[in-house]
Parts: sequence; C-alpha cells; structure tokens
Amino acid sequence: FAGAVLTAATARGIVGLKPGDLLLSGMAGLLVVRRFVRKDFSFAVTPIDVGFMLLILAGTLLPLLKAVLEGLYISKEMLNALAGPIEYFLLYRVMLEALSLPSKLPTMTRVILVVLSLISIIGVLQIARFPGVEDFLLTFFPTYETAESPIIHRATSLVGGWEILAAVAAYVILLINQIQTTDEGVKTLGRRWNWILIGFLAFNVIALLSTLSTAGFIAIVLGYVLAWRLNGKLARTTLYAMGVAVVGGLALTPVIIERLQYQFGKAAAGATQHGIVPNTWVARWTHWDVVFQTVLLHPSSLIFGVQPNFNYPVLAFGSTESLYLLLLYRGGLLYVAAFVAFAVILLRHIWQIRKKVNGFNHHIVTAIFTILAVNFAIDVLDAHFFSAGEWQILMTLIAIAVGLELRTDNFEQPPTRVAAAAPTAMRIPAVRLPASWDSRFRMGLAGVLVLTALVGGAGWFRDRHQLPPPPVLSISYYDAAAPTSAENQNFGTDAWQLASGADTHFIQGYAGAASAIKGQTVPLYISTQRKVAYDIQVYRIGWYRGLGGRLLQSAHIDGSQDQTQGNWSAQTGLQGCATCTTQADTHLLDAHWQQSYALTIGNSWTTGVYLVKLHADGVSPVAESYIPLVVRDDASTSDMVVSLPVNTYQAYNVWGGYSLYTHLTDASDLANDEGGQSFNERARKVSFNRPYSEGAGAGNFLDWDIHTIRWLERSGYDVSYTTSVDVSAQPAAVLHHGIYLSTGHDEYWTLAMRDGLERARAAGVSLGFFGANDGYWQARLEEDDAGTASRTLTCYKVLTPGSEGSDATTLPNLDPDYSKP
Repeated sequence: FAGAVLTAATARGIVGLKPGDLLLSGMAGLLVVRRFVRKDFSFAVTPIDVGFMLLILAGTLLPLLKAVLEGLYISKEMLNALAGPIEYFLLYRVMLEALSLPSKLPTMTRVILVVLSLISIIGVLQIARFPGVEDFLLTFFPTYETAESPIIHRATSLVGGWEILAAVAAYVILLINQIQTTDEGVKTLGRRWNWILIGFLAFNVIALLSTLSTAGFIAIVLGYVLAWRLNGKLARTTLYAMGVAVVGGLALTPVIIERLQYQFGKAAAGATQHGIVPNTWVARWTHWDVVFQTVLLHPSSLIFGVQPNFNYPVLAFGSTESLYLLLLYRGGLLYVAAFVAFAVILLRHIWQIRKKVNGFNHHIVTAIFTILAVNFAIDVLDAHFFSAGEWQILMTLIAIAVGLELRTDNFEQPPTRVAAAAPTAMRIPAVRLPASWDSRFRMGLAGVLVLTALVGGAGWFRDRHQLPPPPVLSISYYDAAAPTSAENQNFGTDAWQLASGADTHFIQGYAGAASAIKGQTVPLYISTQRKVAYDIQVYRIGWYRGLGGRLLQSAHIDGSQDQTQGNWSAQTGLQGCATCTTQADTHLLDAHWQQSYALTIGNSWTTGVYLVKLHADGVSPVAESYIPLVVRDDASTSDMVVSLPVNTYQAYNVWGGYSLYTHLTDASDLANDEGGQSFNERARKVSFNRPYSEGAGAGNFLDWDIHTIRWLERSGYDVSYTTSVDVSAQPAAVLHHGIYLSTGHDEYWTLAMRDGLERARAAGVSLGFFGANDGYWQARLEEDDAGTASRTLTCYKVLTPGSEGSDATTLPNLDPDYSKP
C-alpha cells in the first residue's frame, strides 16, 4: 500500500500532469472492492475516515457532478480536483497506520509523522472548498477572503508539492519500523524492493532530463551501481528504461531547451534586482545544465536541429549582502522553514543508517548523505528554490539508503525488540480507537486545532503587511506553453509599489507611445521640480506569486542634466512649463518636454503592462511616480488579448488643468469636483504628451485594470496585451485571438475600434467586457502638432463646428443622431 502511494506520487511529480492522482483514485476503488470481497482484508473504517470522505464528496464530487449536469467541459483541472483529496486521504491513512504500529517509535519519529499527518489534513481542507465552508471561515476569521485568504495562502505553502515528500518520508519510516520489528517484514520488503527500485530509476531518468542538476546525475549513477550489485536482471531492466528515456529525450530536445531557458534563466531579473551577480565558476560546478548547454552548442549537435539561445545567467551570489537579502526575504515563508526542518530530520535518519552498514554500502550511504546535504543547501540558496523533479531524485537516494540497510549482511537488530509480527505485517492493520479521548486522537486533535489557529490569521511568525505572502501559484495553474504563465514563475518583488506617503508631484513623466514591441525604443519625458539625480526602474506587472511585479531594467540619471521642464498639481497648478502650449479654442494642452531617456524594449520582455517607476534621489519626503507602458506582441496568437483603455485614462487626465470633463483652477475644484463643466471651459481635445494626474502617474490602471490582470496571470491564462490606441490603429489584429477582453473603464472608443470589434465578433472572436460604461463615447484619435499619429484624443460631445472629422462624429454611441447602440 505504502509502495503504491509512493510510486503514484513520484509519477505525479515527474510528469507534472498528475497521472498519479488517477492511479491513486483507482487504488481507492480497489481498496473498497477488496474490503467487501475479501474477508481477510483488515481495513477498519473510523469516524475520522468518514469525515474525510464527506469532505471529499462535498468539495469535489458535487462540483464535478454539477459541471456534468450543466454540460460543461470536464477539464484536467477538474479531474485533479477530484483525485487530489483522495490522494491526501490515502497519505493520511499511511500516517495513521504508522502511528498505530505496535513498536515504540522514537519521539522524533512520532513528531515527524504527526507533522506529515497535519500536512495531509490541511491539504484536504484546502481543496474541499464547498459552499458553507467559506461562510463558516468568515464567521471566525474576518480576514478570510476567497482568493487572497491567509488560510489558503499558508495551507498552500505547506501543502503545495509536499504530498510527494510526505508519502516518501512516511514510506521510509514504515520501512525502518518494519526492519526493527520483524525479520519476516525484512524478507517481504526485500522481495518487493526490486520492483519499487525499477520504477524509481526509470522515473528518475526522466527527471534527469528535466532538472539536469549535478547531484541528480550522480544520484542516478549511484542508483545503477547499486542496482548492478543487488541484481543483474534489475540493472539490465533499468538500463533499458534509460535507453528509452534517452531516445525520447533526444526527440524532445527543443522542449528541453525551452525548459532550460525558463528553469535556469528566470533568475536574471532577480539577480539584477537584489544586486546578485552571475558567477561563472559557481555555475560551472553546481549546475549540470551548463555542461548540457556546452554539449548542445557543439557543432555536432546541429544534426539534431538544435539552435539554442542561452542568454540567461545562472544565479549565484556575488556578495554577502545579496545572500542576506534573499535569506531575509525567505525568512518569513513558512514553507521554507518546513523544508529546512524536513531536510535536517531526513539527513539525521540517513546518518543513522550510515552507522549501521559496513563495507562498500557504508561508502555509498556516505556519498548519499553528502549529496543530500549539498542539494539541500543549494536549494535554500538558489533563486528558484527547488523543483518538484529534484525531489524524486533526492527521495530515491533516501529510499536506496534504507534499502541498503535492509540488505546489508552486517545488519544488527536493535537491543530492544518487540515480538515478531505475522508474515502479513505489511497489510494495513485495523485502526480502532478504544475511547473518544485516546492519547493519539487527543494529540492529533490538539495539533489540528493549534495549526488551524495559526493559519487562520494569527500570523505570529511574521507580519503579512511587511513581508510578501507565501507563493500560492499552484502547479495546476502553470502552462509552460503560455508565455505569460511561464513569466509569472519568475522571482517577483513588491518594490514596484511607491513608498507610503510619497510625493507624486516632485517628479513626473510620460512616454512617447502608449505601447511598444520588442526592440522598439520609447522616449521618456521626465521633469523634476529642481535639479536632482533620479532612478528609472521598469517593472512588469502581473501575479508573481502575490508580489505583483518583476524588475526588468533600471537606470540612473545623474543630477548634471537640468530636468525642470514643468510641474502640475491641483494644489499649485501648472508651474514652470515654458514649453507647454494650449489651444485657445479646444484647450488642448501639450507639454512639449525634451526627451530625458530612451527606453529600449528588451527582446526577452513578455507582453504585458509595465510601470516605469521614477525615484528622485535625496528628496524628503520620498518623491516617486509612475509612467505606464504596454508591451505588445503583434505576432502572438494567444488565447485572449487584453486591451488597456488608455483613451479613457486620457479623457479623465486633468494634468495641466484640463480634461474632457473639467477645467480645474485650484485644489478645491478637484476636491469638490466643481471645476468648469461647460463646453467653453472643459477641453475638447486632450494630449497624450503629458503625465497622468491620476494614479501617481499610472492613470486609472491601479484603480481598475490591475486587478483583472493579476487574476488572469495568477490563473495561468494564455494572454497578450494591447491598448485602445492600437485596437483603433490595427483592429484586424484582434482576429488573431479567440477572446478580446475590455477591462476597467473603457468608455472612449473610435469608430475604427467599434467596427473592428463588430467584425471580430462576426468572425467568431468572443468579446468580454470586464468593466462598465464601455464604449459610451465615440471619439477620434489625431496626430499631434509634431505629426505623431494617435497622440491627441478628440471628443466634442456636442454638435458644434469642428466636431465632425473625416472618420466620425464625436457623440455618445447612444445618441439618436448617431444610433450606434
């Protein structure tokens, strides 16, 4: 039973598609059948089992049944949702059986088993989120929210990926216990061990092709040496499996290269962000992928059609401060602490095994201990922590060490032995609770209550408002084929946010384009109230495990260049803008600033919404603001395209005193929304050549659109980004996607936008409007006085001379004179 759980969990972790869940579901069915068909099968159902099965039924089977009845597509995620709790339930049974074994386990072993049991319990509670549970949680934990819950955050931190470790650790403990309690158990395990080892080694060859760590490679070599010593037939079988895996690996070489670029290259921005510099020497000796890349880059590799592009540094630590920053960041993450605790406990067990075996086996276990210790250390210090594939290799080493202990000729029984068990010792014993307050039951219940209190919002181990929340991006949300999904696996940061109480008027700026593509250079126009140095940091906004952004580029502008080109705030009005021009008839205000910086879009930048953060040096209070920019991918055929409503941003932008709604003369107008509202006072044309007054320079992005974008990228959707300006200029580009999403407040459309979206809908493109007041006004985009297209938004809103242009009338789409509902 434990071996089957272990093998299934290993398969699940390696392949990533969770076939192990389906296998475990089948195992559960077999257990039920055997329970009623075979009378000698001693599987006792306890009240706790009934409770878990009810959770599984309410949390997974009922929603799945509802989906079937509603005719919805049964996705892989739904099947995983069904199989996942069953897996946790089976793991829980393993823990419970281990706790009920007749031998007197060491105190530390019992602690391990209790912790693993609690992890399994949390896993079931986390997944079984059916109606009623959330209301119950809200009653006791007001901070609970469906998507951003501390409970879900912390439970996922404990559970995500740990089912593999929990199953293997429990299995190893069961092996140790059987060795200590019965000779017959040794014989039974010995006969079954060969087949388990075959499965391990076959799976680990595949893991080797995906993780490619040096220690993993050594682990596989040691596994084959051990297999050859134990059983020649076993060795031949595993070598055959390796051959099949290698042939398959060569066929999948382009896929492996893509994985390498993601897995080992994602730390580049994190390195820049934390001042961590690549170290070639460290990379050469700690990452097998460097050797693999060298082989692929050899001219002979071109026969396989390999044309890799390895422009990503491997993360290493160039200074003590860098290592300190990374460890400080991880210090508040519970799952890291759990990882370290488990690593220490497991190393302790391997060290004990090393003392028991002699001869060549002693050296093998010593090597295994060393590899494990080095890997655990690297995992803690490496930027991407650890991958699920590595655990199969490392846990295999642990199981091999136990197998050596089992097979050694010099094995000595412990001084104190309990009575030998029956030959069927590995059969699951019945679990009977003699009283409702049995000692084990009390211990487990107390642990559940304490852990529930901790994850429910107590937050004693860290301040959630000062440190980022633990990662919650489940593997079920990850799609390697979706660039935005892969992008969000990178090392994120919350440093994109402005400092609390920052002065957002001292430094202001705008971009020379609403969007850009890879390789394009976008001019940035920046002004400060006095001559100071400042920093430019470019962040891509997404989910990034809850941190919300990733640093892509930074630059420092020294104070030698005079950047005092003008400034506006509602309190002071427009000051010092000698280059600003205003048309008397339309109130069109253009800043006409000189270019301050040329931002080149990197070739590796993923399509998305980017915020350019401006930070003035040596200014008190802190002076910071934003410049928004969308990076497009015009060649993308993503499932959906999201349009940022920059036309509406500009319509409400009152920088300089004018918007399409008002003319502000002082701060009281802004506070009371009492600026000039009449046709003669407000602007009929507004320019993109000025900073945004809203959102600290980000327009309305931080009010509306950011929430949809974070949700889409957290959920792993295949998405690309554009703007209302680009949809107006190239409406046919929408036809490259299956879904068009309008987010936030998308009020101002051009006729080209409207007609283009109607054609897209007729062609089968789904249109989604995730906001309100969409498409209310029809406006038009015109060039600025320098001849740059789409830099002026025109919307007269009434029929007056000049309100008609070559393309359309600027009236509401509901206006009877226009009749465009």
